[in-house]
Amino acid sequence: MNANATLYFVGWRTLAWDGAEFHESDQSTVLVRTGDGGFRRNREQLPGSHLHGPDADQESIYSEVAVPVLESVLQGYNGTILAYGQTGSGKTYTLLNGGAVVASAGLVPRLAAELFVAIQCDVRHVYSVSASFCQIYNEQARHAKVDDLLRLKNNNLRIKPKGVGTEVEGLTRTRCNSAEELLQLLETGRRNIIYAETKMNKSSSRSHAVLQMYVTRRARILEGLGSNSGLSASLRLGGDVQATQLTGKLSLVDLAGSERVKRSGADEEKTGKRMKEAININTSLLGLSNVMKALGQAASHVPYRDSKLTHLLSDSLGGNCRTSLIVCASQASLDASETTGALDFGARAMQVKVSA
Repeated sequence: MNANATLYFVGWRTLAWDGAEFHESDQSTVLVRTGDGGFRRNREQLPGSHLHGPDADQESIYSEVAVPVLESVLQGYNGTILAYGQTGSGKTYTLLNGGAVVASAGLVPRLAAELFVAIQCDVRHVYSVSASFCQIYNEQARHAKVDDLLRLKNNNLRIKPKGVGTEVEGLTRTRCNSAEELLQLLETGRRNIIYAETKMNKSSSRSHAVLQMYVTRRARILEGLGSNSGLSASLRLGGDVQATQLTGKLSLVDLAGSERVKRSGADEEKTGKRMKEAININTSLLGLSNVMKALGQAASHVPYRDSKLTHLLSDSLGGNCRTSLIVCASQASLDASETTGALDFGARAMQVKVSA
């Protein structure tokens, strides 16, 4: 990896509005389209130049946001892709959307497919791929797979150090031999994510979903090396055969909604359960924001342990990692406060400078 490369990438995506909620005047509430096709915010240009409007296609977002991260993981580095924004802003659609329509496939299905294409085309190395899936709910690391739930009664798992990183104690890591097996693991886990109805959405995720993929490669000794002609040029693997074993970890994080407690209606729910969830979500997101701030300032201490999410991702947000943050936002006037907060978070992430 080039030590001078920009390792923190922020992509901006605006919500495809519901006609009942969007009015023509809303277009200039937070984001204003400029004459050259770009956008400006509060009379200032947004940091970065990768803002995608409501009609943006999934392929273009994948190419800009995800492919550079996958390239790094295949070279043995850690990479992270996070989707941030208020409930209903398109985070899950952008990151995880599946189904039969190829054009609407999210980043994870596309990553899974291209990962195994890359593996098949690299005749220099032998690969193994495994993955785990968990959720951070009320500041607890929890299983999301059915067999894990049945196997262990204690669903509050400890995050502990392992080597230079961390691992979730007791969380199953499943061997995946194909993109289909990897996506099946994801779908099984998604069925156990904790959802609840709020004022923002009838089915709002109350936890952060974390899929982590481990890609290990070692040298294969061959008399003749084939070509990589079946692989897109951006992912062709070159260089000398390496004798050492390398493992890259790819963390894919669908963050819970970043809206204020009052917007979600959690303060009106009688049992207090929704309020507790909302407070823990916002505390966790604040912890992530503080980590971004510390990394951006090259602080001597980065508060990874202030939240379970950042503790889990402590080896995948700084150092020699490549990270992409997708900020999903709405341009509706009703959402102006949430959108401004999301853009501030993205701007903070743009300040992070790390090198390999």
